[in-house]
Amino acid sequence: MLERNIVLTGFMGSGKTSVGREVARRLGRSFVDLDDLIEQQAGKPVTEIFARDGEEVFRALEAEACRKVSAPAGLVVAVNAHVADGADPAWLWDVPFEQLRGRRVIATGERCTDVAVRLRYADVDHLQVRDWRDALQRAQSVWSPSPLQNGR
Repeated sequence: MLERNIVLTGFMGSGKTSVGREVARRLGRSFVDLDDLIEQQAGKPVTEIFARDGEEVFRALEAEACRKVSAPAGLVVAVNAHVADGADPAWLWDVPFEQLRGRRVIATGERCTDVAVRLRYADVDHLQVRDWRDALQRAQSVWSPSPLQNGR
């Protein structure tokens, strides 16, 4: 049976890639940064997609990339949940968190409370762990296979 993906979401520069690589390494999984996948699809950097093609084209590429990695396959996926606009968490309402229903989600980082509120409104079960190191330990304990799953 394939394992579910672990999806890390947060705004640019929040540490998704660093944490995602470490989570994947510790759990023996592959890591995918959605922005990297989008850049491969488009053949140009995300900044250029926004500058030349606009947000609508980027969002279409982002949706296609999400579809490509959405099947459970034991991946760790980093998703940029739109660029935050300072202290205003209004950008969170543009993110379709409802797509995370049925997945294991940990909200972490300095904006974890804002993300947790949005996850609650989207009816997504989640844990809220402020420090990413603690979140990583929680993820390992929650997602590591049990001896029963290993047939022992």
